[in-house]
Amino acid sequence: MREVDAVDGRLRDLAERAPNATPDSVLRGYEGRTGAPYAMAAASAARLAGADDRRVAGWRAYGRAFGVLCRLADDRRDLVSGRHEGLAAGTATHLLVHLLAGLPPARRREALALHASARHSASARAEMASWMLDEEVAESYAASVAPLAGRAHGLLDMLGGDPGCVRELHRVVEGTVGHLPGLPLAAA
Repeated sequence: MREVDAVDGRLRDLAERAPNATPDSVLRGYEGRTGAPYAMAAASAARLAGADDRRVAGWRAYGRAFGVLCRLADDRRDLVSGRHEGLAAGTATHLLVHLLAGLPPARRREALALHASARHSASARAEMASWMLDEEVAESYAASVAPLAGRAHGLLDMLGGDPGCVRELHRVVEGTVGHLPGLPLAAA
């Protein structure tokens, strides 16, 4: 793992504020913060298994993609659980930024004010969470995230290997994206 990737991802997470964040900028942070450690683990396992450089790079890409999916699922679990740690920290999560990107200007300003209040108010956190977990938002969010799950599945299909192991890894991806409602589960 390039430690700088993980550090960069964490710094983005801490420094990026919701009004300026974009879905792509948040995903870049996730690729470092959570994707880099998973990429390192997958590449290391491939190297230890005797994979050539091309396959190691493929497993690194899979680990990074899977790590991002894990971060997305963790963000949603935080909301559903009622912990609301991301809201209390003022974190510009991918789900929050997705919500903001779909709002008209006046409603966006209202959401940003609510998000700012959520740092210090449990009731504001609960209201913001309800906005983010709204069924319509969940559907559009699922549509925006589905290609990321598709990438992880595609990498597994391309990398191949023992069919039983590949099927199990597909199930692990499905179990992770299963925490993101509205994502169609692929038949692996």
